[in-house]
Amino acid sequence: MGMPEWMRVVLAFALAPLAASLAYVFPQLVFIGLIYGYTSIITVGIPIYFIFRRRGIKKLSSHVFAGLGVSVFFPLFIPFLLLLFYNRIGVVASNTIENYISGVMVFSFFSIFSWWGGIVGGMTFWLILRPDKEEERRLLRSSAP
Repeated sequence: MGMPEWMRVVLAFALAPLAASLAYVFPQLVFIGLIYGYTSIITVGIPIYFIFRRRGIKKLSSHVFAGLGVSVFFPLFIPFLLLLFYNRIGVVASNTIENYISGVMVFSFFSIFSWWGGIVGGMTFWLILRPDKEEERRLLRSSAP
């Protein structure tokens, strides 16, 4: 008959960040990709999933652009969080803006690969979940004896 819908969702959330991190060009970036991928799927991906589900958004392009949007956001946001954390423990001196800008410059190199990972992650999520076929699966389950 097929896989239950909840299992598809769990599998998509588990494998999309993995596929996104494996899409990075350099093997050294896979670990950073895993951190970005699973952090972003927990903080931003789950709310986007529920928004898409509520509004009936089922297109591949929407999922790809959502993955791209998340992957653009995180390389800029994580250095800011690290800077706040270091300020809390007193590591960073008063030149916080310069440190943030240098952190963004370092992470901008990773953001190029992050964008590609976001595209691959959004595509993988859609291919596993296949929200466009959800109605067909529901009809098959209801007509099965």
